[in-house]
Amino acid sequence: WNFGGSTHQGVETSLEWRPLSALTLQASYTGNRLTFDDDDVDEIDVPGGPEDEDLDGNRIPGVPDHRFFVSATGELQNVWVRASVRTLSDYYADNANTAVSEGYTLTDIRIGLTGLQLAEAELRPYAEVSNLFDVTHNGSVSLNAGDDFFEPGPQRAFKLGLTMTI
Repeated sequence: WNFGGSTHQGVETSLEWRPLSALTLQASYTGNRLTFDDDDVDEIDVPGGPEDEDLDGNRIPGVPDHRFFVSATGELQNVWVRASVRTLSDYYADNANTAVSEGYTLTDIRIGLTGLQLAEAELRPYAEVSNLFDVTHNGSVSLNAGDDFFEPGPQRAFKLGLTMTI
C-alpha cells in the first residue's frame, strides 16, 4: 500500500562507558514520530479502518515512539556476566490507529567463560536466561491484519551456547 506523504522525525543516541577496566555500561535510545501527512490519502480504503479513512496526522503503524536499551557487563578473570534490559513503548498495528500493540520491558542475563583453548580454537561457552521475568508481550505484529495483528513473544527461555574462533 502506498498512502502518499509522510513525515519522519526521530533521534538516536548511544553511549558506552567503561568506569572500570572490568565493567562496561551501554545504553541506547531511539525516539520516533512518524505520521501520515498527505490529504490525498483520504481517498483510499484503509485496511483495518472504515472505508475512505482520512489518515492525515495518524501515526505510521509498526514503529514504537520509544526504544531503550541498557546493559552492564562485568568481567572477572575468565568469567563474564551481562545483564540487559530493553523497553519498547506502545505502537499502532494499523493505519487507522485503532489497534495498539502494548509496550513492554524484557530483561536478559548471560554468563560465559573466555580463554578456553582447544588446539588452535578459542572456545567461549555461555548460558543465558532471556525474558528473565517471563513478561507477556507481542513478539511480532502483522500490520493491518484485521483481527490477527498480534503474535506472542517468547516466554522465559534458557539457552546454552558456544562461540568458537579459529
